[in-house]
Amino acid sequence: MNATLDESFGTCFRVKVRGQGRVVLPRALRQRRGWADGAELMVLNTAEGVLIATEDELERIVQSRFRRESSVVDELVADRRRQAELDRA
Repeated sequence: MNATLDESFGTCFRVKVRGQGRVVLPRALRQRRGWADGAELMVLNTAEGVLIATEDELERIVQSRFRRESSVVDELVADRRRQAELDRA
């Protein structure tokens, strides 16, 4: 097992895809995440790569992304409103 630490990404493990697409997640990772034997995980294929998480973790991640996107939308709407006020003046 190869494990490296990068502050911006966390711990990175090198694993191999075996027969029938099986991947063994390193014990250190499972322990750190609190994933016991038989834990049900979600596998999400994204443009950036593959994300493995519990359903609760995945829900928090998705909600976090939408909050960030909505703040950008809110900023654009506020900017447009300011511009409309200037146009009226």
